Amino acid sequence: ADGGQPLWIDGWVKLLGGTPSIQLVVDTRGVSLIDSHKGPNVLLYGKLLVDGKVSLSGPINNLSIKGGVTLRTGTSLHYIYKNATLVSTDRLAEVVTFTDFTASMPSVEPKRGWSGSALNMNLQVSVEPSVQLKVQLGASDSNAMTLQGGGILNAQLVPGTGFRLSGRYVVSSGELIVNIPLLHVHTMTVR
Repeated sequence: ADGGQPLWIDGWVKLLGGTPSIQLVVDTRGVSLIDSHKGPNVLLYGKLLVDGKVSLSGPINNLSIKGGVTLRTGTSLHYIYKNATLVSTDRLAEVVTFTDFTASMPSVEPKRGWSGSALNMNLQVSVEPSVQLKVQLGASDSNAMTLQGGGILNAQLVPGTGFRLSGRYVVSSGELIVNIPLLHVHTMTVR
């Protein structure tokens, strides 16, 4: 672990003789999980300091993850969402529409779920008030959101229902930078 802080792992992993399975407890205090810089193909960078106790148990194809983690003071993470684009819409374009009734109905492909493996996760995520998070919308810094704040969130991932994040997060400061083509760059500040 970074800075001489311990990362304790206790338990076992079974790979042979039946269904591969795991029974592990990971315990950490003040560990730096991410400490990286911005680069050409880097989507998540910055510093992530955590305390936590998490258990991983069950067969590999139906793994259960439970416990809690704390994002500590000194955490400053940046995420680049490259596929984000702000689009202005022309609301008058839909005033008159033309329909071609000779065209056949399009076939709808059924959505396929993730087959083969299931992951059950229930984590309590505590965020200390000085933690800074930044989401960059697109490749440039012209559209971005920066938040500082803290709270307690519950992150759940259940097969078949998807990911759910609930709880309370209090923003103490922040900034939203939006580059709208006709208005140029506009900055909104949270105080």
